[in-house]
Amino acid sequence: KFKDCEADDLVRFVLSEDCVGTFSWGSKLIHLESREKIELPRFFRKKPRRLMHEEYEQACEPEFDQNGQRVAEPLLRGPLCRASFYNVVRSLTSGEEKLLTAVNYVVGRLLNEPVSLLQDIVEDFAIGEEKNFLSRLVEFARNFLKTKYSGHLICTDDDASTHGLVYSLQ
Repeated sequence: KFKDCEADDLVRFVLSEDCVGTFSWGSKLIHLESREKIELPRFFRKKPRRLMHEEYEQACEPEFDQNGQRVAEPLLRGPLCRASFYNVVRSLTSGEEKLLTAVNYVVGRLLNEPVSLLQDIVEDFAIGEEKNFLSRLVEFARNFLKTKYSGHLICTDDDASTHGLVYSLQ
């Protein structure tokens, strides 16, 4: 048994940019409890699971000075047992990084470059909280376009202008 805060820290660690990246397509349905499900983008591991586990355990240890005095609290609460760590990693990720150069090139040209330009505009012209808010919106839009937009293209049973290809040429 473990505490919810320890599980939250583990999930946050596994889904950090240092450990995973997102595939340019698709999503994965995660079953949390008997009736609770969440849809996440597909993640690939940037590091082997063994190395991720070592780094996770290190982040759960407090920092000591040369005299054995504690100088810093652990970065994460935990650690959860090794089996739980591997189960979480297996549930959230879809494997090691693969060679995806053609797809990454297309995604880079059609999605990442325009999003980067929008982020630059936000950084240059927005101020304070508005900058943070707009930056988050740009990132949400990027994730939507990478993982959900293709599903919206095939919706034709409503009058939403963002659904269906029929509206794209009007």
